[in-house]
Amino acid sequence: MSAVEICKDDGSNLFYLSSFIFMEDLVLCTGSATTLQSQPKQRQTTSFRLEIECIMNSQIVYKGKPIRTDDSDHIEVVLYDGDILIAPDHHLASADVELVVVDGEFGEHTQQYWSKHDFEQKIMKPRQGNNQKLVKNGKFKLVGGRYRYKGVVIMENSNRKDVKLGVMIVGDMEERVLEGVSNVFRVQEAKTEKEF
Repeated sequence: MSAVEICKDDGSNLFYLSSFIFMEDLVLCTGSATTLQSQPKQRQTTSFRLEIECIMNSQIVYKGKPIRTDDSDHIEVVLYDGDILIAPDHHLASADVELVVVDGEFGEHTQQYWSKHDFEQKIMKPRQGNNQKLVKNGKFKLVGGRYRYKGVVIMENSNRKDVKLGVMIVGDMEERVLEGVSNVFRVQEAKTEKEF
């Protein structure tokens, strides 16, 4: 019989696997099972996630003017631990957060997790190349795991491209906190806004 001796449990019983079995499925046994090869990398997850709870009341946001949402001109950010609001005494409940502009396709296709690096790669940068950020008045501190923030302004048009508002934790944390993203919109020059 063409076989490979794989493991022995108590010195009397031998276990065999055919030699054509894929190597990633082989296991060495020495009293307790030990993986022969590293398990496939499991996708990193986290229970902490930021969400932008409000919806832009239009698919158009105007450059240099405060962003309007479906019920006000506040941007509401909430930090969840799993499916519930984070405990108000948790240290992340008072974290500093920052609003940024990200590519409009980011987070599509039911994507539920991404790395911090992936998110940062999709942050839009000012076209002028200076140190100015696209979002003015975009930093604030959570209070009890949430905050309604007013006066957020985007400083450049999106050049006819779809974008989203994103929110991220400022600074390094021991815990991974998944960034939040809004619905899709475009940023136009203020002079294109119609008066009603």
